[in-house]
Parts: sequence; C-alpha cells; structure tokens
Amino acid sequence: MIYRNLISLAIGLALVFAGIFVNQRLASLRQPPVQRPETAAVPLVEALPLRATTEPLVIRGFGTIRARVAAALSAEVAGRVVFRHPGFETGGEVEAGQVLVRIDPDSYRLQVERAEALLAQNLAQQASLEDEIAGARASLAVSSAAVLLARREAARFERLAQESATSRSQADKTEAALQAALAAEVRDQNSLRLALGRRPGLKAAEHQARTALAEARLALQRTEIAAPFSGRIDRRDIEAGEYVTPGKVVGALHDPSTFEVRIPVALSDLPWLYAKTDSPGPSPATGLARGAAGGGPTLERRDADVLLCLPARGVAAACWRGRVERIAQGVTERTRTVEVVVAIPLLPPVTGEAPLPLMQGMFVEVALQGRPVEGVYRIPRGAVSNRDTVNLLREGRLRVTPCEILRYDRDDAFVRFPTQAGDRLIVSPLPSPVDGMPLQTATAAAAAEP
Repeated sequence: MIYRNLISLAIGLALVFAGIFVNQRLASLRQPPVQRPETAAVPLVEALPLRATTEPLVIRGFGTIRARVAAALSAEVAGRVVFRHPGFETGGEVEAGQVLVRIDPDSYRLQVERAEALLAQNLAQQASLEDEIAGARASLAVSSAAVLLARREAARFERLAQESATSRSQADKTEAALQAALAAEVRDQNSLRLALGRRPGLKAAEHQARTALAEARLALQRTEIAAPFSGRIDRRDIEAGEYVTPGKVVGALHDPSTFEVRIPVALSDLPWLYAKTDSPGPSPATGLARGAAGGGPTLERRDADVLLCLPARGVAAACWRGRVERIAQGVTERTRTVEVVVAIPLLPPVTGEAPLPLMQGMFVEVALQGRPVEGVYRIPRGAVSNRDTVNLLREGRLRVTPCEILRYDRDDAFVRFPTQAGDRLIVSPLPSPVDGMPLQTATAAAAAEP
C-alpha cells in the first residue's frame, strides 16, 4: 500500500517538473512585441471639393390640369329633345356655334306667329286712330271757321238791331246760330282730344306686342343649344326623345387652349420667380406684397421657363413647355402658400412621347426655373446641420462654418458660406464635431500607412 502511494507521488512530481520545463522552453522561443509610438485616433471622413456655381433655382411642385374656360350647357326652355348631334359625346370635339341639341320648336313657332298677329293688329288700330285724328282735326277746322262766320254775322245783326235797321228777332236768330257753331266746335275739340288720348295706350300696346314677339323669337332661338366656344365635351346628360325643363344641364365642355395648372409655392420661394429692378426699395417679399396690393412693385415678373411632365416609370417622361401666367391673390392659411398659375400652350411635347394628348384632370409635375443666383454652392442636403452650419476640412482640421440656406431642392441644398482656397466639404457624419479637431480623409490615411 505504501509502495503504491510513493509511486503515484513520484509520477505526479515528474509531471509537474515536465510542465515547468516546457513552459520555460516556450517562453524562450516567443519574440518580443514591436514597440510603436502611441498616437491619438484621428477620425476618418469623406470630403468633396467645393465649386461655386451660377445657376437658376428650380422650384418644383405638382398640380392638376384644369381649363380656365369651361361651361355647363343647360336648357333654357322646356320641351322634348328632337335632335342630338352625333359628336355630342364625352371626349368629342366641337366647334363654336355648332348646334348640339335641338328642342321641339313647333309650339314656340306658334307663339311667334301669335305675337306677330297681335303686333299687326295693334299697328292697324294705330293707323285707324291716326285717320280718326286727322278727320277730327279737319272737322275742328271747319267748325272753327263756322264759329268765326257766325260771330261776325251776329255782331253785324246786333249793330243793325241797335240802329233799328232790322228786327230784334232776326238778331236773336244770328246769336242762336253762333251758339250752335260754338257747340259744334266744342264737340270737335272733344273728339280730337279723345282720339289723341287713345294714342299713348296704343303705343304702349305696340311696345308690349313687340316685347312679346321678341320673347317668342328668343324662346324659339333657345330651342337650339349650341357650343359657346370650340372645345372638348366633358360629359353628356341627355338623350334624344328626353323631355327637358328650364335649367336642366344637358352637358359640359371646356376649351383645351386655356389649360393651366395651379402650383402652390411657399412665400420664401416666390421671389426667385421675379427679377430685381435697379430701383431702391424694400426686401423682395415686402416689394412683392406692395406690388400685389397696387402700391407699386419693386420686382418685375420674368418669363420663367416652366416644364410640365407626366409622371412615368421606366420610360422617358413626356414634358411640355409652359409659362407663368399670373399669381393668384391671397395666401392659403393652412399651408401659407400662394398659387402660381402656369398656362400650357397646345404644342407637342418637347421631350418623350405622350400616350395621350393633354387632358383635363391630368396630374403633372411642374418645374419652375427661377432667376439665376451667383456664388451659390449646390451640396447634399444632409451636409447642412440643423443649426444651419456646414463642416469644412481646412488644412486637416474641422471648421464649423455658418451658412445661408437659399432653398432646398429634393436631395440638394443651395447655400452660401465663406470659404478659403483648398477647403473641402465634409459629407460624412461626425458624432461630436468640435471646431478645430484634427481630421483625415480615407485617401490621406491610406497614404500615411507604411
């Protein structure tokens, strides 16, 4: 038993000494580490060269094509539709003055004939009255002459009676004849006065008859519903044989030559569509407000280039040229924007091929080319911090530089800031930027390694 324990102890000691020997042997074979000078970690950044440009600022927006001139066609008289033009269909094109719908005109023709007959009857009555007036005047002239003669005769017999050259009874007879002549003259005057008094009534009746005739002819004319202008049919709401009443809408059309798009533009972007004048004045926004209020603008609108494109994927978008027509008055309270109205001439697209002609209701993307700005930098939008600063790499160090943001355009930003020769724009994010901290680009770091 004791013998076995001694053997186990000897084996254990042998294994321990063998391990110590092997460990020392391996330690002697290990190479000492290469000593390198300790350096502080310099962040790697991506920097782009800076280049100031002069280019127009593009204002983008979206809008729906609408026709400035559009009309709803409605019936103005009642009746049954007896004619509908074959081209009076949705999407059809019609010419100005073309009859689209005709309502049964027979009853309206009868009204015209009735009004013409009443007018002719009135004119005949007036002619008869004029003859009566002429006769009354002639009779009054005769009776007036008879009164004059009777007056002379009575005066003569009155002198003779006073001179006892004739009897009193004879003088009384001449006086009675004078009274009879005076009565006849009064009757003729009354007849003439009554005839002249009927003249205004007949004149008024003539005016009423002519008005009724004009209304009847107008109603007959309104049995035909014609296109007020050349255009395209939006919809048709009646069929031949249908009975319509006044005010019934039979269809609608628009004029494609008056297509326009209203683009909401922020107030801060609106001055870029205008060119400054040499006259001194307030700021662009103030001058624009004064011009809109009629107080004399300090800015004048320029003919900005406008491009309107149909949204497309995988193919070249069809685009048309437009022009800024006007700026709508008033600011939208909810969005604080104004509407810029862009007119679209009916011309072929300048790029791409349009699957359809321009139509009302199409949704288009609009690019308004504003006035050019000098000394502006077009940089990635993410390179501008929320404190309106940009990070520049200058002689291996960070320079946090304040910038003036003119506007954003999709993923780009148009800014101004002071620079020096050799400055580059840092586009990679910096977790904790400190002005003056050392930086290096990936290219410089690769060149520095042995």
